[in-house]
Amino acid sequence: MKNYQMYIIIILVLLVVGLILTNRYIDLRNNSIPSTSISPRKDYNSHIISNLMSDNVCLNLKKKMLSFDKYEYLFKDVIHPDTMYLIFRNSSQFCSSCIHEILENLNVLKNHIPCIRVLVIVSNSSFREMKVKMLPFKDQLPVYMITDNDIGLSADESELPYLTFINDGKTSKHTFILDANSSVLLLDYIQMLSQKYCK
Repeated sequence: MKNYQMYIIIILVLLVVGLILTNRYIDLRNNSIPSTSISPRKDYNSHIISNLMSDNVCLNLKKKMLSFDKYEYLFKDVIHPDTMYLIFRNSSQFCSSCIHEILENLNVLKNHIPCIRVLVIVSNSSFREMKVKMLPFKDQLPVYMITDNDIGLSADESELPYLTFINDGKTSKHTFILDANSSVLLLDYIQMLSQKYCK
């Protein structure tokens, strides 16, 4: 009888240890950093790398966009190949106060990347809604509304705001899915672009 109880205790201990190891393995896989073309540097937070997507995808330059003054442009008329751009794309469906906070931070941080022009693209919006929400920033940042909801990136499928960098007039690089609650990661992203491209 004592041997039988001992076997049951051993089996239960092994099951508990197995469950702990399995959960630890799943946590490690979920928290692993995806592969990306950017190497982490000591002078900015390496956690930003986990939010980056290495799209390196050509944008759809035939997309129609409306400016704040209601002039219609094609994307290719706004993005020039001899200028570097940081595009902030956001959906009107996303939390308005979060977008406002991101834009305030971005407006301040744009001074850290003087060689890169910042553009704001609003999607999933009516023109009136875009004007109301973007009014506080219209004099600080160029704002456009795309007439359909994507510019050709996989990140467009979500409603999450993101930043993407362009230095050849057509190819998206270093796409960064934004966390509205972390201005530190936004600063790290801007610092990364500054060190890499503003020399």
